[in-house]
Amino acid sequence: MKKIIGVIILAIVTGVSFSIFIFDQYEEMEVSKEVSKIYFIEQGVYSSYSNMTKNTKSLEAYTYLKENNKYYVYVCFTTKEENLKMIQEYFKSLNYSTHIIEKELNNFEFLNILKEYDYLMSAINKEETVKNICKQLVKKYEEYK
Repeated sequence: MKKIIGVIILAIVTGVSFSIFIFDQYEEMEVSKEVSKIYFIEQGVYSSYSNMTKNTKSLEAYTYLKENNKYYVYVCFTTKEENLKMIQEYFKSLNYSTHIIEKELNNFEFLNILKEYDYLMSAINKEETVKNICKQLVKKYEEYK
């Protein structure tokens, strides 16, 4: 019986020692520390939430950020400058004026999705495609913000 208890204690001590050694060697990896520049297509800045919702009723998809007691409304995102013109033309055809805001983002998951949509937008130059891509990007940004 003493041998069995000795073996169990030895196994526990060995297991704890190895786990301490392994955890000391392990460096916690972050998904991404890389910061990427992306373009936020801004539809407007509003002083109140009610004013924002009133002026964005006809938009099919948008997201907003509240900063300094103002509501900044964004309707699309891109990493590619060549897509900016296409996006702005689409919103201009809907009678919306937009502004381009450069921001840095380090959300790895959203950036990967954004790069995929940027590729699609670059490959296909149709108004309906831009509309659908912008709607999807707004939804994805909401998921990851």
